[in-house]
Amino acid sequence: ECGVCDGDNSTCLDCTGVPNGENICGCTDNTALNYDSTATFNDDSCEFDTTAPTLTITATNSSGAEVSDGSSTADASLTLTFTSSEPTTDFALDDINLSGGGALSNFSATSSMVYTATLTPSGFGTSIVSINNGSFTDAAGNSNTEFSITQTSSSHGGGGSSHYQTFTA
Repeated sequence: ECGVCDGDNSTCLDCTGVPNGENICGCTDNTALNYDSTATFNDDSCEFDTTAPTLTITATNSSGAEVSDGSSTADASLTLTFTSSEPTTDFALDDINLSGGGALSNFSATSSMVYTATLTPSGFGTSIVSINNGSFTDAAGNSNTEFSITQTSSSHGGGGSSHYQTFTA
């Protein structure tokens, strides 16, 4: 800053090299992660979020126990938790595909990163829950990539029913 060069302002240069200049260098793009509202000259230091959000899907049974690969439960439904790697504002039930039978209900957001829904299989067989590619975005406008899990329901042993879940990314 000029005025602090031992009293000789003729040798003082601002950040752009202008003698006695008043430019403040920094990132002037307000969409950048490192936006500087005090900067008057864009010094090409702007950093942008180009990372697509990722989603983790987990499942729990009615007791709240996590249902992981190879686990089984006698529950007729599972609570699915969708956790994004960064905040989203547009993740919705329509972003979720369910194939193989069944229904998703009780979709809700617990935060801008965590969402829940109830999966109720329609019968025995495999239900696949997947997230549509490019269906939701982060604050920077980056879209997600596809992700899915699989639940297999079957019966055994004297007509009783059990639900076997296999989750794969």
